Amino acid sequence: MNKPCRKFYKELRTLTPSRGRYERKMLRTYKMRLQSLSSRDDCATYDKLVGELGNPRDIVDDYYANIDPVYLIKKMNIVRTVRRFLCYVLVLFMVSTSTIGFFAVKYYIKKNTPIPVFKFDLSVSEDDEND
Repeated sequence: MNKPCRKFYKELRTLTPSRGRYERKMLRTYKMRLQSLSSRDDCATYDKLVGELGNPRDIVDDYYANIDPVYLIKKMNIVRTVRRFLCYVLVLFMVSTSTIGFFAVKYYIKKNTPIPVFKFDLSVSEDDEND
């Protein structure tokens, strides 16, 4: 594919919010059409592609206007479930990190000793220079 075709396909991919089976099929169909247009007319410009195929935004709008609402609702529910799961994991991580930090500070204050930290000696001794 030439540069305008890649730009058109990239915009089409960017505007497609989800990548379900039907969306991948639609993108694959447009990619094959763009490849055939690119091989047929090597000097095709972006404006020619928009004139022949339509604006990428209009293509995606038409696709979602004609898609089965049950499929679309199912995809939205899956996305909502994944988002909730990730939020719960993030909150759990934050709570556990805060708890560990709290007990580390409490241990430090109780023992009044520093928390062990590894220190590396990067200085060069005379013995190392002779080797």
